[in-house]
Amino acid sequence: MHPVFFGQVNQNRAELSLPDRQHAGRVLRLRAGQLIVLCNGRGQAWEAELLPQFAQTGELKIQRELPPQSQPGLWLGIGMLHKADRMEWLAEKAVELGIQGLIPLRSERAQAYRFNQERLQKIMEAGMKQSQRFWLPKLLPPMSIAELCQQEWPAHRRFAYCSEAKQQPEEWPEAAAEGIGLIGPEGDFSPAEIDLLLQNNFKPLTLSAFRLRSETAALTMLCKWNQAEGLDRVGMQNPLL
Repeated sequence: MHPVFFGQVNQNRAELSLPDRQHAGRVLRLRAGQLIVLCNGRGQAWEAELLPQFAQTGELKIQRELPPQSQPGLWLGIGMLHKADRMEWLAEKAVELGIQGLIPLRSERAQAYRFNQERLQKIMEAGMKQSQRFWLPKLLPPMSIAELCQQEWPAHRRFAYCSEAKQQPEEWPEAAAEGIGLIGPEGDFSPAEIDLLLQNNFKPLTLSAFRLRSETAALTMLCKWNQAEGLDRVGMQNPLL
């Protein structure tokens, strides 16, 4: 199975970035004539051959285009976590499971930390390549619940919180093309934020009979989405297998 790299294609030629070129040569020890998979982060990918000048230029020759992958449908929002490494771990795992985008939330009870968008973006790119996905999820800048509610989102909207539900919880519908799911920070959503979400057609979603950490809750919500949409059968969706 060929390793996956992120890059751009121009007709029958492509070029890897310097970091990916170094990873291919120094870590994976790939040489001229060997094949890799090159994706553009927008669902398309190609099988490409390393050319003799690859070590110096990162140049590749396109052999064939691979079947495209469908874009994941779930937007995942989570209150910004106190420790950066936990947010980074979540971003990596969420990309592996498949999301359309990640939304860091500046909720009232979130304990702010230094948000490094560039580092989180690189982690998401690595997660995309490792999981053999061809879609690079969007990473939005941090926003408040009020700011989030002012934007357009899919009709299927869910959020999870620890306090008693003010409405009857609803599961993800089957065969939904898109959705958005929100998870609170360590301190949960505030009562005012919960009321605002309910006013904007976000429905409660039950995740577990037990209390989950925020990052665990986020992945549980994502797995519930994948199961409802039949996307847990990953081998049926991956053209590289």
